[in-house]
Order: sequence, then C-alpha cells, then structure tokens
Amino acid sequence: MYQPITAFASELARGRSNFIAREDTSRPRCGRGRLRQYSRMTPEPPLWRWWVRVRFAVDRGRVVGEGLGRMRGRFALLATASLLVGGCGARHALLPPGCTTAVASAPRIAAVRATMLKLPASPFGVVSTADFSFVTVGGYTGLNELWVFRNHGLHLTLVRRIALPVPGAAGEALTPNGSELLIAAGSGVTVVDVRKAERPDAPAVLGSLQAVPATAQTGAVDPRSAIEVAVTPDGRYAFVSLEYAGWVAMFDLAKARAAGWKRSGLRGMIPVGLVNVGLAVSPNGRTLYATRAVRQIDQSTPREGELVVINVRRAEADPRAAVIARVQAGCDPVRVAATPDGQTVWVTARASDALLGFSASRLARSRDQALEHVVQVGEAPVGLALIDGGRRILVMNSNRFGAVGASASLAVVDGHRSKLLGTIQTGAFPREAATNSDSLLVTNWGSQELQALNLADLP
Repeated sequence: MYQPITAFASELARGRSNFIAREDTSRPRCGRGRLRQYSRMTPEPPLWRWWVRVRFAVDRGRVVGEGLGRMRGRFALLATASLLVGGCGARHALLPPGCTTAVASAPRIAAVRATMLKLPASPFGVVSTADFSFVTVGGYTGLNELWVFRNHGLHLTLVRRIALPVPGAAGEALTPNGSELLIAAGSGVTVVDVRKAERPDAPAVLGSLQAVPATAQTGAVDPRSAIEVAVTPDGRYAFVSLEYAGWVAMFDLAKARAAGWKRSGLRGMIPVGLVNVGLAVSPNGRTLYATRAVRQIDQSTPREGELVVINVRRAEADPRAAVIARVQAGCDPVRVAATPDGQTVWVTARASDALLGFSASRLARSRDQALEHVVQVGEAPVGLALIDGGRRILVMNSNRFGAVGASASLAVVDGHRSKLLGTIQTGAFPREAATNSDSLLVTNWGSQELQALNLADLP
C-alpha cells in the first residue's frame, strides 16, 4: 500500500531506518502530486544508533520533507522526499544530499585495458591534445615540474621535464587556440608556450601572472593557494581559485600577452569564500561556476557547501559584485564541469559521495529548483571528466581520507540517464583526468602514478 507524506514523516520520526518511501501512484500526477524516494541508508542495528530530524517547509506551493540520521557523530542522508501540490506543471524538486560515507554498489568493470606509469612524486593536473599530454608533478613536494608526454595510445613517451618557477603547480587549462598552457600556482598561473614545450629543449615558460607579489606579507590566510584555473571560450580571461584566500583571481590574458607576460593583467578578485576549488566556464562564456566547501581551514567535519554562480560580464566591470547566486551543492563540493551544450552543470560532492547535476538555466533564476540529478557514486569523489559531450561522466572516487572498507576507483556514469554503470580500478587517490583521441589519463596522487585507460573499452 502506498503511503502519503504524513506516513513517511511518521516512519522517519519513529526511526524506522529501513522504511522506503514509494511513489504514490494512487494520486494523479497533476493536482495533488506524488511522493518519491531519492536515497536512503539502511543501518545494521544494534551497531548504529540513530536519531532522526524531520523538517518540513512550504515554498511556492511545494511541501518538502527531509529525514537525516546520525551515527557516531557523522551525518548521513537517510531519505529525501517531496510532495508536489498546486496543480499541473509544478516541478519536482530535489534536495541536495547530506554528508555520508555510504557509497553506491556497482559492478566492477574489468575489461578495460590500462597501463600505469610510476612517477617520482605525486601528479596533480593533466591536460591533453591529440598528440601530447601535460602533467604537473610534485607541485607540493619540492619537485614542481611539468612533464610532457607524447601520446601513443596506452603507452606514453616522456618528451621532457620542465622546472616551473612558482611553487605549488596544480590544475591546468589550455587556452582555446591551444597556444598556451596555464598552470595554477602561487596566487595565479604560470604560462607555458605549448609548441615550445613539445620540443625537447626549447625554453617554454613565458612568465607568471600573480595576484599577490611573492614578497608580500599575507598573514594567517595565504592567498598563494591557487589550485584550479579556467579560461573563457574566447581566450580573453583566466580565472584562478585561491583556495585558502576565499577569492577567485581574474586575469586579462589579452593585456598580459600584449605586455610579453611581464605584467599580470590582473582584473580583480571575486569574493567566493574560503575553500573554493573547482572552476568551470559555461560554453557561451557568460557564466563562471565555482565550488566552495564552506568550512574553516582547521575544521575537519564536513558541511554542506555551495555552487557559486558568477556573471562574467559583471566581473569585467566590478569583480567584487559579480556573484549572482549561491546554491546548496551537497557536502564538500570540490569540482565542477559544464556540458558542451551548456544545459547541465555537474558537481562532485566529496563528503556526500555523490555526483550532482544542476540545470544551468535555473541556477540563477530559480535556485531551489535547479538540482535535477543526484547519482550516488564511490567514496570521496573529486575530479570528473565528460566524455562524448556528457553522454558518459567519469568520476574519480578518491577515498582520500581512507574510509574503512572503501577503495579508490573510477566511476562510470550514464550522463543521460543519471545512472552509475560501474567502477574501474585505479591507483590511490585518483585526482584529475583528461582525454585525448583514444585514451583517458588519470593522475593517481596517492600512489604517484599516471594511469592510461582505453576509451573504447568503457561501457
């Protein structure tokens, strides 16, 4: 027998953790609405001790109920459901998942050809062209180099190692015409000439664009914490997330290039908030998306974070007034990617063990209805890569904090059906990935390996 939302709330309040909210098909789809389960955790008594909080809110004719459970101080999403009221045409709203270490079960995909290359230090960022791949290695360990490989399917040939002038080399991005490689480091980016980098001994580093001088006294919060970089489709601007400063630095690449990379071209700083990491620019270049984990630097307990929406045109005029929306995005959102058609924005919520899909058109004008997809994946997802225009999404399940019983893996998600298809074995802490014509490259930070997988073998 299908149960209405009052029964669902009652079951949650009594702590029946194995209760499943079913779709109420006895009610019409238009008019009184329907009830549907999104996710749950089934604890194993008596090891788990639960208390349940039930919350209801009425917003624009929509009644929302949420149940949360607690086990030994760690929050876990137990169930989320919503009841639509108010007639035909109402949208079913998804709530962002809570903090959890529960992961989805999925088959292991074994028939994927792969190779593993051992490195002397941890790799971080990776980008690829048809013929070459560029990997930052040892940015936080003192090595601080760019490794350039020639692509040969699963077998990479090292062309050269380039010492980088600014410590902390991390994420990377190519300019749209492929002429320059931007590497997040310090409080900005190191700029590398791609064509010269592909040759064995040509001087390739063009310069460094920094928001804060290297000699500046910064105090307790250091702006020299650049971690990711994104470039507008026209190649005019570069954005750099300064993780522990709470800002996104905006650089005018056209001005910096005209000055021979001897001036930074700093346009200004966009206030996002501490622990901002992931960046993505919409395909039309009008919007910048940034993830923010919303926690203090010394705070270990995860909290619900934000997807920050930034208007690029406003940033041109006044970077401090460029943020137009902040949307709840699960616990510890850390990476973001926009589909090539610009319709969906995907976010990895690391402490929710989930991949979230937002409607790009609703993010600014109807934030409470922007979340459209929630896909439970593996432990502590970090990086993500879109394949075939977003038809497939590859998620790096990092298991960064060594959750008991969990392991690192690569999750393969059907982007059209929002379905987890399976997982692929990786090294320790897979962090970021990039594709070339026939391979996927994954930087395994924890095991200091670069992994290459055959794209044709993916489901």
